Amino acid sequence: MVETNGETCFEHISGADYCLAFCAEYWSKKLINEMIEQYPDEVVVEKINPEDNSVLARIPFKCMKYVRWPSKKDLTDEQRQALSERGTKNLEKFREEKKAQKALEPKKEIDETVPVVKKRRGRPPKHKVEENN
Repeated sequence: MVETNGETCFEHISGADYCLAFCAEYWSKKLINEMIEQYPDEVVVEKINPEDNSVLARIPFKCMKYVRWPSKKDLTDEQRQALSERGTKNLEKFREEKKAQKALEPKKEIDETVPVVKKRRGRPPKHKVEENN
């Protein structure tokens, strides 16, 4: 067996629904082999190098977002409700912390010697050009 540094390369062409994965590192070969076992219809092995067991495989592009196959979570209504309540509770806690942090900050004083200029929004007005006769 040839000793190499190993490399992992994922190649995707814009618009294609698949990508090529070249895997010569242990972790990436293991990942591709797991994908081949779990999804034999979707993962296609193009070539295996017998010298270092590197793998060239064609995998669906949808799994590249996480470089892992997206997991499917089938939640019951009770689990969804619990997640929703936990999220609401965390949001309320975050808002309270933010409000407390804002209360501790010193208020900015307005310098009344500096004139306040309101900015105009939108297009500038068109100026008429007068002709001198």
